[in-house]
Amino acid sequence: MNDAPQLEPDMALFLDFDGTLTELAPRPEEVQVASDVVSSLQQLQTRLDGAVAVISGRPIAQIDDFLAPLHLPAAGLHGL
Repeated sequence: MNDAPQLEPDMALFLDFDGTLTELAPRPEEVQVASDVVSSLQQLQTRLDGAVAVISGRPIAQIDDFLAPLHLPAAGLHGL
């Protein structure tokens, strides 16, 4: 039985970067994005008509660098 929620076209996803899209790393510069993350995010962005955003405590420019060439709406430096 698959209990995963089904994505509907009228939904939006707000995804945390560290610990959700990437593994936590001992130091910020050691973060590595798995090879399939960007392509998966691109597919989600298409399926949800662009309603995918990244939330992070990092500056948005860092998120853009990690997810290049993909640029998603983002909220950075939360928790400050």
